[in-house]
Amino acid sequence: MLKAVDLRCEYYRNPLGLDTAKPRFGWKIETDRRDFRQGTYHVQVAEKADFSVLRWDSQRVSSDQSQFVEYAGEPLQSR
Repeated sequence: MLKAVDLRCEYYRNPLGLDTAKPRFGWKIETDRRDFRQGTYHVQVAEKADFSVLRWDSQRVSSDQSQFVEYAGEPLQSR
């Protein structure tokens, strides 16, 4: 099994507010495989929990990066 855990945005878990229009994301991978190494990632940022309003989709990125992945969509606005 493979699962992204300890999801963070600007070092916070479940932030209620941010002071940046281009936040950075991070995660850890939990797996039962000893030999696993992340080779790609795919990040989606949505306005709603059901992902009906997608703000940014990184698409599939070939990278082992799992920290400081910068949001690259339209600048986020305060609500």
